[in-house]
Amino acid sequence: MPDPGPVIRGRHLKALLERLRTMPQGPSALARIGAGLVGRIDEGGGLDWFPAEDNVAATLAIYDVLGPMAADRFFRAQMKASFDGPILRTLATTAVAVFGYDPAALARWIPRAWDLLFRQAGTWRIGEATPGSVTLTLAGLPPVMDDPTYLRSVGCAMSALADLARVQGAATLQPRTRGDAEAVWVLRWSAAARPVTGGRAG
Repeated sequence: MPDPGPVIRGRHLKALLERLRTMPQGPSALARIGAGLVGRIDEGGGLDWFPAEDNVAATLAIYDVLGPMAADRFFRAQMKASFDGPILRTLATTAVAVFGYDPAALARWIPRAWDLLFRQAGTWRIGEATPGSVTLTLAGLPPVMDDPTYLRSVGCAMSALADLARVQGAATLQPRTRGDAEAVWVLRWSAAARPVTGGRAG
C-alpha cells in the first residue's frame, strides 16, 4: 500500500470550513479554497485522514482572502475553539487538571495534541522553560508543510496555548531558511492571569 505521506484529521479541516461559514468573508474564502477541496472535506468523515497539502492549500487561501492579521486571529481562535472540540477536549481538560494554568507545563502536551491531528508531519520538542517563555521545535518538517504562511498559521495555533493558560502571550517563529529540517517558535507570555484572544504569531 502506498505511503500516504503527511496527513491531517478531517475533523480539523471540517472545523475550518465551519468557522468560515459563519464569517462575512467566508464565501470568498471558500471559493478561493475551491469547490473540489471543499466538497471532499464536507463529504469525508471527521476521523478520516486527508493529505497535509489540503490543509496547506486551505490555509493559504484563508490568508489570501482574510489578509495576514485577520487570518492570524482566525487560526488562533480556531485552535482555542478546538480545545472544546471532539478531538482535543479531553486532552486539554486533562492537561489543565494536572498542571493548572502554567503555560510551560501545558506546552509539554503539544506533541500529544499534534499526534491526534497529524501523522508523519514532524515531531515536536519542547525546550526548557525560562520565566515567561518556552521554545517549541517542530523537527522533521515535511517539505509539503514548509511554507512560511503555513508556518505562520501554526504559530498562531500555538499562541492559543496562552489563551488556554489564561495569560497574555504569543508564539513567534524564529528566523529560518526554507528547506530547513525544523521550525522553531518561542512562546512568550506575561504573568497577567486573564484570557486573551487574537494577536499575531509567526
